[in-house]
Amino acid sequence: GHYTAVISTCGKAKQWQQALGYLEEVQTHEVEPNVFTYNAAIGACVKGLQFQQALGLMEVMQKDSVLPDLFTYSAAISACEKQAHWQQALQLFEVMRSNELVPDTTIYNAAISACHKGEQWQQAVGLMALMGSNIVLPDLITFSAAISAYEKGGLWQQALGLFEMLLHDDLEPDAIVYNATLSACEKGKQWQQALILLEVMRNSEAPPDPLSYNAVIGACNKAEQWQLALCIWHQMVDDEVAPSLINYNAAISACERGGRWSLGLHLLQELWNAHMLPDVFTYSAATSACERGGQWQRALDILEVMQKNDVEPNVWTYSAAISACGSRGQWQQALGLVEAMMKNNSEPNVVTVNAVISACCTAEQWQRALGYFEEMQNAHLTPNVVSFNALITASEAGKQWQHALSVLEAMRHDDLTPDVISYTAAMSACASAEQWQRALSLLEVMLDEHVAHNGVSYSTAIDICTKSAQWQQALALLQEMLSRDSATGDFAPSVSTYTAMISACGRCSQWQQTLSLLSCMDASSLEPGRLAHSAAMSACQKCGQWEHTLRMFPILQAFHMKPRTDWYSLQSDGPSHLTDHLKRA
Repeated sequence: GHYTAVISTCGKAKQWQQALGYLEEVQTHEVEPNVFTYNAAIGACVKGLQFQQALGLMEVMQKDSVLPDLFTYSAAISACEKQAHWQQALQLFEVMRSNELVPDTTIYNAAISACHKGEQWQQAVGLMALMGSNIVLPDLITFSAAISAYEKGGLWQQALGLFEMLLHDDLEPDAIVYNATLSACEKGKQWQQALILLEVMRNSEAPPDPLSYNAVIGACNKAEQWQLALCIWHQMVDDEVAPSLINYNAAISACERGGRWSLGLHLLQELWNAHMLPDVFTYSAATSACERGGQWQRALDILEVMQKNDVEPNVWTYSAAISACGSRGQWQQALGLVEAMMKNNSEPNVVTVNAVISACCTAEQWQRALGYFEEMQNAHLTPNVVSFNALITASEAGKQWQHALSVLEAMRHDDLTPDVISYTAAMSACASAEQWQRALSLLEVMLDEHVAHNGVSYSTAIDICTKSAQWQQALALLQEMLSRDSATGDFAPSVSTYTAMISACGRCSQWQQTLSLLSCMDASSLEPGRLAHSAAMSACQKCGQWEHTLRMFPILQAFHMKPRTDWYSLQSDGPSHLTDHLKRA
């Protein structure tokens, strides 16, 4: 009893070496240590962060035929938890149960936490279920560990379910529980739930910290809600929560997604003013923001600043800068960045090569684009849909329609499904070479495979149909485009699309359709140009619609357009007073 008390005192003072010394002294005096003596020594080792020593003592204890009790297992499993040794923790847990010892809340907490730290969320969930079936009441630590385990597994619904259960049990969540639940919402892109939870947290006794705001900003970013992400950033500043580096990175990422390059650079300057050192993620996000905003020179400036501050650009930084240069036709700069990248022993990935190919396409360097695609394959990089789309676009730029079709076929051979960009670029390649039937065939395949149109693909398809005298199909596509625009607001036809439609209908003497399309343009606040009015007037003239012809004549005069001689032929088949009016005009 005396030695046990002394060892316990050493444990409380975290003097684990002295505790082990007294244990050895007990053994040299030929006194058999009992379970309480061993427990005191194991507890001293755990408090002294000597977890392996604690587990070793348990093995010695069993060799001495001293049966571990509840405290022994609790300390040993806690030692396993601290080292994320989840297998050993579960093994001890099962041995304990087989010895008919009933685990309490503390032991369950340690085992669940060990599984969480070992990223074994399924095991943690199983322990939580076992706890409920054995009628062991969870506490705040249990909920915290289990919610964190669900967060690791990306199970946001279950994490929120546990959070609600915690509130139902009248437990007050702390910052750790809130942040684990928010992080689960972030991984699940559940920005609405994250916003609600943040508001609850702001009105609780555990106010949000930088980690809380970072999870909510991240959830908004992942769900493409960049405006809300920036609002949360401003709320964080208003709440006088000092941003950390990860908060700045998340906010700059929001600027990247929204193309708000100027605000992204402003935040970068703020970070410097706060005497914080940006990391490669900060610079990469700022470079991507410049790329989205077409600011290639500023993207290059960021690379230069990185080098001055001894921050090594990674493949994503280079890729963003290359894409920024390429989008503005600066293909030489883009190729120069590839060389710099290789010199810095940073291997290009598929994203990098895709950016280079796109840069060459923008500058109509289609042969260089084809060359880089071949280099990608030689470097054993697997092309993705973006790679093939860039190559088809390069073929379009070079008017290589046969090559565009062969690339489309190669995509399917590589088990890649062509998307709307693939088909649109291939159709444009065929259209540029006046291969209307082939372009129409691609449109039919696209429709058969239920590939969703975007605004560009609709316009391309309508243009192809109009040039191949397929005005009915073009009109059907336009009606579909208008229907989708009324639902989403993202498919509004342009003036050129309407003009192509009116011209096609005019060539086929569909005068009613031309007038209807002019009315649609007016309703959409689009100003029809000279070509649209001329086509509509010609259609009306061909069909003997003199009143409509007369109404449009002054409009064409406003474009300083001379009347065509065949308009005067109205005198042979139309009322003479209209012919006279036209001649006087």
